[in-house]
Amino acid sequence: MIRLAPKVLSRIVRSKVSRINLSLTYDCNQRCKTCNIWKINRENPSLKDQEMKLYEIERIFDMNRDILWVSLTGGEPFLRQDIDRILRRACSSVNIVNITTNGSLSNKVERGVIETLKINKRFSLIVSISLNGNREIHNAISGVEHSYEKAMETYARLLNINDRRLRINLEYTISKHNLGQLKYIDTPNVIISIATNTPYARISGDVDFAVSVKEIKEEIKYLKYDHDVHGIIQELFLQRLTSERSNPKCVAGEYSIFVDPYGKIYNCSYFTGGEIGDLRKSNYKIVLNGDRNKIENCKKCWSSCEAYPTIIFRPWRIL
Repeated sequence: MIRLAPKVLSRIVRSKVSRINLSLTYDCNQRCKTCNIWKINRENPSLKDQEMKLYEIERIFDMNRDILWVSLTGGEPFLRQDIDRILRRACSSVNIVNITTNGSLSNKVERGVIETLKINKRFSLIVSISLNGNREIHNAISGVEHSYEKAMETYARLLNINDRRLRINLEYTISKHNLGQLKYIDTPNVIISIATNTPYARISGDVDFAVSVKEIKEEIKYLKYDHDVHGIIQELFLQRLTSERSNPKCVAGEYSIFVDPYGKIYNCSYFTGGEIGDLRKSNYKIVLNGDRNKIENCKKCWSSCEAYPTIIFRPWRIL
């Protein structure tokens, strides 16, 4: 992260899309209480065929060589048969790659990471494994038996890989379903996200799992921060999230974009402002339509997806 300082500084002067939050698939082998993405391809199997193929994802990297950072998400990214090749291509093309997984496919995750680290290049690979409490709570939230055991097995295997380019996190999503559980996760490499009702998660109606600022403050009292740039950024994110001040304007659509599995481009995972581009119609070059400054329905959510890029590229906004 620190070695990217010159590139980041140059983009602070002149804004440029620098991060892609890329959803690789809506397939998922869990049924989380705070997310309905797993229902999409099950209820509409034909949508699976519309997801971008490997050559299309490779084309994105070919046509956008100035991207610094790619976040790979889903669904469960490791359900893709070509995930090893996607991961290797991403790390060969950009400086920072982070990928989120539920950790259910231990062999596949471990193999994919090991093969990717064979690349003779400097990059940062961050793997975040979902863990939302103790065995009982985590399995209940995921809706799948033995989910906890598989996640912990994947975590243990990846910790045994000795490579300075690799960082392993446990991702803890705070919701009504797991309040009070963070204190049982005794490790500093925990990253926090907040369960919210986003169009991306396909949750409709009342959000009975949403948490208050007071509840978030109480939960993160048990968080152990890493003493590095990652820990500093997370601490800044949480400090602003739990402050009494209104959330700042983020950099979605300015420095960061969300791309769904069909190549549609949005400002963020809230789909705020609607579709602003289509990679399949622009030969996979990022071409944005619309004016980010004219978006009127932004919720100023301050989610980690957009808060982190904001802290990096527009740090004065959190002051």
